[in-house]
Amino acid sequence: ACAFWFELKLGSRCPHLAQLPRLPHWRGNGINHIFVNHDDGGVDSASRELHFGAAAIAQGHATIERFVPGLDIALGLHPRLLPGPRYNTNLATLAPWRRRYLLSFKGTESHPARARASFHHDEAKGVIVVFFPNGHHCMVSTSGSRPYALDRTKRLPQLHADCCARLLALYRAYDYKQLMNSTFTLVLPGAQPASFRLAEALAHGSIPVFFGFDEAILPWEDLINWPALSLNVPVAADFERALVPMLEALARDRARLQAMQREGSRVFRRWFETLDASAGDRATVETLRQRFSFE
Repeated sequence: ACAFWFELKLGSRCPHLAQLPRLPHWRGNGINHIFVNHDDGGVDSASRELHFGAAAIAQGHATIERFVPGLDIALGLHPRLLPGPRYNTNLATLAPWRRRYLLSFKGTESHPARARASFHHDEAKGVIVVFFPNGHHCMVSTSGSRPYALDRTKRLPQLHADCCARLLALYRAYDYKQLMNSTFTLVLPGAQPASFRLAEALAHGSIPVFFGFDEAILPWEDLINWPALSLNVPVAADFERALVPMLEALARDRARLQAMQREGSRVFRRWFETLDASAGDRATVETLRQRFSFE
């Protein structure tokens, strides 16, 4: 059997989807075809039903609504930041219980789960969760001293402006690379579930904590035993009364932490250790090979 591989740009916005039945080996329903898409928007469920038939879709924006089990593949993203001398960090083998922070995240508020997490920064407990002020709160000039409303035509009230300035100062107070020195790394969905932060956490020996992935499919689930190396916490969980105490308790279980770190390092080396985004094709091909037992 042959598999016909296509790199799909623009996902559901691709202007050529209606032409798919004209592909020479489509055979009426697209069986044995696989479409790979890395765009944030991905291929939505309506477009999938209308255009793709029995073709498989591999995408980073893999959610329960648009995912066909046993056929589709959820993709991961490869890291932008790798450990090593170039970045003055060598954390990959540092024991999880010897790290500076308990839990960390630094980014933008591009998903409701991120907005929920943004309220729970607690430096005293080693929980570092900082966000760049987004457009729903304020716009910040390049100097950071003149916050404006979203439409940029009106200055914010002084209290609101002060809040935005404080959020920006907190965001700038933590270096992203140094936050890799964390026992656990918060992995949050953004414009799509696939996240650079997941691969970077694995690269630096930090334990991923998925938060807000209730409707998302984790990458390459056929190949990776995610419960063996990560935690998956529903977005409705009580952050301060449930999540943080759970992490504090787990941080004392050195045997389990070490096993999770070792498995995470193994998975990173096998499927993520490259700055080349196209290298994920190996995991996708291996998924197909295991499903259909071809050599």
